[in-house]
Amino acid sequence: MLPLVALVSAWFFHNAHAARERQIPTPHPSRAATPSQRAAQAAAAGELTRARQELSAAQAEASNNVPALLVLACLELEENHLSEAREVIARLRAAAPDRPEPEFLERLLAHRQRAPSSRWGNAFFESWAALDRPDFRHSPLLPDEDSLSPDDPEAEEAVWRQTPSAPIRLTLALASPELSEERARWLLQQVPTLEDPALLAAASDVLSQRSLPAALRDEAVSALRQRLTRLVEASAPSMQPRLLLLLAGTEAQAPLDARELSVLDELSGLTPWKDTSYTRTFQTAREHLREAGVPHPGARAFLVAERATGAHSALLLLRRANATREKLSEDERRWMGRMLWRIGSRLTETSSYLEHSVGLLLMDFGADDLRDSCGQAEASIRQDELSASAIALDKAAPGRWPLPSLQEELEEARARDERAWLLFWLGKPTLLR
Repeated sequence: MLPLVALVSAWFFHNAHAARERQIPTPHPSRAATPSQRAAQAAAAGELTRARQELSAAQAEASNNVPALLVLACLELEENHLSEAREVIARLRAAAPDRPEPEFLERLLAHRQRAPSSRWGNAFFESWAALDRPDFRHSPLLPDEDSLSPDDPEAEEAVWRQTPSAPIRLTLALASPELSEERARWLLQQVPTLEDPALLAAASDVLSQRSLPAALRDEAVSALRQRLTRLVEASAPSMQPRLLLLLAGTEAQAPLDARELSVLDELSGLTPWKDTSYTRTFQTAREHLREAGVPHPGARAFLVAERATGAHSALLLLRRANATREKLSEDERRWMGRMLWRIGSRLTETSSYLEHSVGLLLMDFGADDLRDSCGQAEASIRQDELSASAIALDKAAPGRWPLPSLQEELEEARARDERAWLLFWLGKPTLLR
């Protein structure tokens, strides 16, 4: 049985790869970016002319500035200047002979020469795997992933105040790592108009943030319940909105009562977890953020898509079930276990890592109540595979390489099928298409 405290470790990928998308950065003294860092930022944003200008400044300070040489090599590869890339990589190898990054870039260059129209993701993985999968997490040559997409709260606030578009404002609110009270009150006013259950799930997640006033959170629960009730009555049967309606505003430590268990039993028999698309939610959010001029919109769009999964309500169910189990008879525990297993199974049919991982936790918990050791073993094996793929992705650190075409391709692949995208980094036959 996976204890609830294992949620963090079970979410290794979610915490390690997406922490920057969910958490407010810890305040620290600001330091002016160096020319090579500004070049990497510009390259990652696809502003290649500005990146070259910054590199000129960096090389004026030191002709063999190693981080600047790496960014320049990436720029030459990005623009398919293969002869120039070869020369820069040779300079990089001479300046950093003991590092794996120059050899990796050489292999990436060779791959581009053999198949210039091939996909960047496949070339990246094959080059990395050929070097026995070096660990790039702490590379001193690569720019920090956070520094490639620095936060600019002032610019974002200006976008918020200037845009007349309600859909763009809605996306900005749902994409806020921590919602201000002003934005929360605006979002609350939109709840009665929301038609998409995915956006209601995201709004529920955002409006439950503990940093908001308790009175506002209570008001939000009431508004969400009213809107969810109407949507559930009018929409095709699916688990996610009904579970959100059942648990909205309840406390994690409160045992499930007889009415809630009865409703849970009924909704656990429904076929789909949700009838909304993770891919479509991501793409719409990214389109809105791009239109608003938000830099690096992909990360924030994934935050919206994750919030829209409704996985927070499944986690609340897990915690409430944990508070309930000791109050039940053996037969009642088995009854609850079957519900949890069914709900978890539906969650694992989705493509997002977050839903899949939470689903496996529910299956594990349900199997324990069912005294089903085989079911527990199945959930554990499947979670171990996902965790291993998350560790592999973390080691490869593709997000630290200032290659905008690579980032765009990986973003699309992740949005299309995040679980397959993760397994790709284990060398599973789930090629990026």
